[in-house]
Order: sequence, then C-alpha cells, then structure tokens
Amino acid sequence: MSPRSRKRAFLPKTKTGCTTCRIRRIKCDEAESGCTQCLRGSRVCDGYPEKGVSLSMSSIKPTRDTDLFATDREQRCFEFFSQITIPQLSGSVQSPFWTHLLLLAAHHEPAVWQAAVALGALHEGFEYPRSTSTEQNFNFALQQYVRAIGSMTKPNRKQGKLAADVALIICILFVCFETLRGYHSTALSHLNSGIKIVSELQSQHSTESSLQLSHTPYVPLSILNQFFTRLDIQISQMGLDRRRPLLCQSVSTENPGFSSDIPPSFSNLDEARNSLDYIRICADQALEKLAFSPPKKQPITSCPPMTSFSPDVIRTTKHSLDLIQNVSAIKLKQWSSAFESFLNNKKHLTSIEQRGVQILKLHRTIMGVHLSIDFMRVMTDDSVWDEYKDDFEDIVAQAEQILHLSPASKGLSFTLDTEVVLPLAAAGIACRDGLVRRKAIALLKSADRQEGVCNSGLTALVVERVMEIEEDGLHGEIGTMSSVPYEKRVVGIQVELDNENRRAKLQYMRSKGEGRMETITEWRVWSDLEAQELQYLHSWEDSEAL
Repeated sequence: MSPRSRKRAFLPKTKTGCTTCRIRRIKCDEAESGCTQCLRGSRVCDGYPEKGVSLSMSSIKPTRDTDLFATDREQRCFEFFSQITIPQLSGSVQSPFWTHLLLLAAHHEPAVWQAAVALGALHEGFEYPRSTSTEQNFNFALQQYVRAIGSMTKPNRKQGKLAADVALIICILFVCFETLRGYHSTALSHLNSGIKIVSELQSQHSTESSLQLSHTPYVPLSILNQFFTRLDIQISQMGLDRRRPLLCQSVSTENPGFSSDIPPSFSNLDEARNSLDYIRICADQALEKLAFSPPKKQPITSCPPMTSFSPDVIRTTKHSLDLIQNVSAIKLKQWSSAFESFLNNKKHLTSIEQRGVQILKLHRTIMGVHLSIDFMRVMTDDSVWDEYKDDFEDIVAQAEQILHLSPASKGLSFTLDTEVVLPLAAAGIACRDGLVRRKAIALLKSADRQEGVCNSGLTALVVERVMEIEEDGLHGEIGTMSSVPYEKRVVGIQVELDNENRRAKLQYMRSKGEGRMETITEWRVWSDLEAQELQYLHSWEDSEAL
C-alpha cells in the first residue's frame, strides 16, 4: 500500500509578530531583541512593522529548510557574493544598501537570490582566473542569470503590480553582472531601465506605471534614487551626450547627510559622502536646467558658437554660471570644515576608513577645480586648464595613495563606485604636462580596476591615445603645458567602451583652422589590455566652430 500523503493543517494568518514569523505563519513571542522562534532556528528576524521596530542585520546565514537555497553550489556562490563581492562593490564607504538591505531582499525574493548567486559565480571566475573551474563558473553564472530573469516573470505582486523596489535591486545586480563580463551596452540598457523606473515613481504619474513600490519596500526609494543618480553621473562623465532625467526630480533629503544642511561635524563617512553627493548633484541639476533651457537644447559641452548669442544672453548665462559655482563653492567649503572636524574627532580609523577618507579628499579636489573653472572661457580657450597644473598633480598623487591603500586582489578589483579611474582620466586628458600625464597613465595601467563601466586598462589606452595625438610632431620639451598649441588640442571627448569586441570608441574634435572644427571617430583595438593596433573606421566631418 502506498503511504498516505500528509496534509498540512490549516492555520490562520498571523496578524502580529515579526515579519519573518508572519511569512512562515507561526506564532511569534514578539521579543524586542528578536523573537525566540527566529533565534532558535538561526534565522534573521526582520522586525515588527506594526510596532515600528526594525532590526538591522549585518549578514544573512542561509537556512537549509527554505526553497531559495536549492543546492550546495548556489549556497557557496551566494556566500562568495556576501563575503567577497559585496565588500568590493560597496567600496570604502559602507552603504546600508550593501550591508543589509540587499541581503534582506535576497533572503525573501527568489529573483534577487538568483541574481546574487549569478554575480557571485561570475565574480569568483574573475577573482580566481587561473582556476580550472573558471569556465564552469561562467556557465553556471549564466544559468543563474537566466533563472533570475525567469523569476521576474513570476513576481510577488501587490495590487496587481510588480514590486518596483525588487525590480530595481535586480536591475542593479544585472548592471554589475553585464559590466563585469564586458557587455557595456547591455549594462547601459539595464541602467537606463532602472533610471526610467525611478523617474516614473518620483513623477506625479507614478500610479500609471506598471511597477509600484510595496508598502514595506526592502530599500527606500530615496536610497535607490541616489544609487541610480550616482551611476548616471558616472556614465555622463565619460562625455556621452545624454539627458539625466533624475536630475530633473526634486532632490531627496531622506538619506543621512543628503541635505542642504551641513552639520558642524559629520558622524560617519557615509554621511560625509552623501553630503558631498548632494552638493555635486545640486550643482549638476542647476547646470542641466541651464544647458537645456529653451530655446537651446544642446548641453554646455557642445554649445553653438558664442557669436550666435546676443550680448545679453552671454551676460545672463555667465551670471547664472557664476551664481551656481559660487553657491556650490560655499557649500564645499562648509563641507570641508565638517569633514576636517570629523577627522579630528575620530580616534582611530580602520584601513578601509583611511581609504574612504582619501577617496573623499580626492573628489573634493576635483569638485574644487570644476567649481572654480571659467566655463565661458573654456568653451573657446582650452588653455584655461593649464592654470590648474598643481591641482592635477594633487589628483594624481591622491589617486596613487588610494591605490596603495587598496586591498590586494588576485584578479580584477570591481566596484560600482567612482574612485580613481575617472579622476586619473580627467587629469591625463585635461593636463598637458608630460610628467603628470604619464604618471596618470602608468597608474591606470597598473591598477587593474573596474569601477562601474570604467575599466582602468581601457581608460589608459584612451588617455594615451589623446596624449599621442596632441604631442605628435612636437619637439623640445614634449608634453609641457606651453608646448601644446591650441590647434593640436583635443576637445569634446566622448568614449564608448566595447569590451565584448575588445575595442574602445573615441570621438573628439580638433581645430581645422579659420574657426572651424573637425570631428574624428576612432576605434582603439587591444589585446590583453595592451594596444596592438589602431584602426580608423570613420572619416571626420566638419562641424561649426565652438
């Protein structure tokens, strides 16, 4: 006789207790320090929504009795993701998104779990590139990636709509996944989709969206907004002409430090970084509105000839630019005072905190340059950058110190934060001093870093190519500020990395004489991150002078 199947007794839904017990439909004793049921089962207590109590968690310890942890291999890849991938992605300034909010979502959402497992497996292959199981890791990572996409078609729905915070968390993991394996166009597609979702949620017509935040989201919209805004700014710094819709939204003040109010002293590095982000985003927001204000629709970096503007328009634009820079410079000075006070009050800094301090100092230096540069003058006279040689030297020196403080990695070091790659690229391109440039290029080549979509090796090739173009045919003190004439200088640089096809697209403008500019597009081809050949796949076309 076949054994009788056991039926589970019906139990009514629990209306009180912690979130974990309510999901499991068991009685909770509602202890303030964590319910006994969760502690006995080594589970994470997710807090009591009705009481307003929320217990943070620093790590997730998977339990074998949940359907999410199906195989030992998945659990191992998830542990690699938790212990190795997350610390790298979060960078030197810890964020609640990485420390516990993401892990909380992975604990309850199959699609988030599978996306995390996929990224962990892929990252392990890059971290240990000489392992015999590298190819197996890549194949397993792709399988989990496909499973995560499939799980998104069967989401937990509330009011007939997909939980937007879950979709955005998965979107961030997908951006990391595609970036790490070199599919930058796909990573940008994921990023743009996430930006669109966040923008719709913040707009007045968010109820018309196919996605909606749950009543108790894993990650608050304010954190997600700031996350995608940072990534969008990072992409835009590569010179791509792209609108940034999140800058058109009202700036959130819910995150600690992300406010116009700067305290006398910051309480931690995350608050200091949020405050610095706020200053930069507010400045970018004002510049964005000014650049795209009617009737001109083009960004400041590619504006029409100054002769096409009336004197009144030029005067008004300069006044607006000066006002934006002055207000931001005052805020940056207040930030510096609060930051120095924090450092004076801090008794001891860990090695990670020391690195985070240096990163914030580096970004403060870069912001100081951009808040003092004469934007109106730089449109027609690129030599204005020559006045900031000392600042560029400081940027390169600070970046070198950060790299020395970086933990040793067996393979590619991967983070989503902007740390040293873009600052070194900016110094190598804008500074025409030969020693500074070559130092920046050498650091980029030796770094072996992936910061968001920016790869240090590929970026080094682009900066090196710009230097070759400008120094070609020069004699004497090659590469000094004064030896690079205006007609040889490269401006309006835009970069598009194509790691999948092992090449980088470089588009730039040069003077053609008589007030005209030529636009040139090149593809930089490489092998094992070292240039082997240079292909010119596009001819140049004339454009009006700046």
